[in-house]
Amino acid sequence: MSIFSLSFLILGIIFIILPSFALLEYKRKFPERKLENKSAFLMYPVGILYILGSITGYIWIIFPLTMIALLISLRLDIYYHKKKYSSSDSDI
Repeated sequence: MSIFSLSFLILGIIFIILPSFALLEYKRKFPERKLENKSAFLMYPVGILYILGSITGYIWIIFPLTMIALLISLRLDIYYHKKKYSSSDSDI
């Protein structure tokens, strides 16, 4: 296993562990609130894909696809928050 594959393996593990801790901390601080951070759930499949890609050696295919998925989810998350927390009722 090369250093490149090993780095994506570590990155995949981080993408699974850190959102889990963030979601647990959010539920611990605000148990009565509904979970607002749905974009953190996208990190689980990205982490799994990074781990599988580093093990199989196809990370060069998986990496661009996951980056596109993250950019799309970021854009949708920004759109969702603009729509939810806008001060006026006009279209975005």
